[in-house]
Amino acid sequence: MPAPPGTFAWMELATRDADAALAFYTGLLGWTPTSADLGGVTYHILRNGDDAVGGLFGMTEEWGDMASHWMPYLAVDDLETALERVRELGGTVHFGPHEAPHVGRFALVEDPTGAKVSLLEPA
Repeated sequence: MPAPPGTFAWMELATRDADAALAFYTGLLGWTPTSADLGGVTYHILRNGDDAVGGLFGMTEEWGDMASHWMPYLAVDDLETALERVRELGGTVHFGPHEAPHVGRFALVEDPTGAKVSLLEPA
């Protein structure tokens, strides 16, 4: 069941060392990963029991010198409307909308204070 609009729908870790991050979070929280090749990048879905709680992947050279970081995804019922509202409220759309097969459409936005978050319209 998709997350209701206005709630956190997904958490994703982009990291410089996916193996170390997997060892840390599976050891700390007991999460179990399932992995898939997404065209040269291995994406690990993190599970807490039967529930998928987030994802983890290794950052490639295209990320430049950006530090490892968690990205929260907030659920919205209509991504285009939400992006219009972001702009009206003084925010910035940095990336997207982008389609993630079997997941939905998402975009990276920044609020007026400089904080970034992704918006997700679940499939």
